[in-house]
Amino acid sequence: MNIRLSLNKLHVPVDHFTFSGGEEQIKIDMRHVPHGSIGFVDIFARLKNSQDVMCLALLVDAVNRLGNLDVGVEKVLHLPYIPYARQDRVMNPGESLSVKVFATMINSLGFHKVIVDDPHSDVSAALIDNVKIRSQTDLFLNMNFDFDLLTDESLVLVAPDAGARKKTQKVADALELSVVEAGKIRDVGTGAITGTTVFGDVGGKTCLIVDDICDGGFTFTNLAQALKAAGAKRVILYVTHGIFSRGKEFILDGGVDEIYAYYDWTENF
Repeated sequence: MNIRLSLNKLHVPVDHFTFSGGEEQIKIDMRHVPHGSIGFVDIFARLKNSQDVMCLALLVDAVNRLGNLDVGVEKVLHLPYIPYARQDRVMNPGESLSVKVFATMINSLGFHKVIVDDPHSDVSAALIDNVKIRSQTDLFLNMNFDFDLLTDESLVLVAPDAGARKKTQKVADALELSVVEAGKIRDVGTGAITGTTVFGDVGGKTCLIVDDICDGGFTFTNLAQALKAAGAKRVILYVTHGIFSRGKEFILDGGVDEIYAYYDWTENF
């Protein structure tokens, strides 16, 4: 389970069990629950799948059933990654608005603050009550980058599509760098990328692609190949949420020279 509980800023272990029928069970280790009234509840939830979502709901219910919660108890949720955020619109008849369903569930848990990191879209964050956003720029500036990279005079930032341009521009402004925008054509029915275009001069440049999520990585391998075909000497990828479902080697073999991720699901998430 990828969820951590703190009560009055003290870590409290939580046991997790999955029954043979698929049901989840959560049990707070009562030996570590603080004595006296609890005035602050903090949950850090790395939600990687629907099992984690259910465990979060069960944990909140278990906390609410503790007998020593203060009347004015403050409940905070740290939610680095918003599940279903990429399903923030209905593209075809018969589909659900998945992010709305997820947000409704989170709102029902009654958190006073929900801290999210670089959400995929404004839609997902807007649907969650009492949300506080840590921006892509804030997270990027906290990364430990290769010093030589950020002092490379040929460095330009690349927005992989029009939707990423605004956030990429904010990172570029903080670094006093220019932005090159790219565009991708996607089949709405299959989700496959059918074409990539680079709008700008990248000849002889080190290109740093900045985006929020990398899942399989086709977007970035296609873009890396397009950048190098346009004359880029080096292509580096930074994402906030590195799911890397096909592995990072797939992306490196596809033309990206180096990868950075604030949350790397293959290492620390």
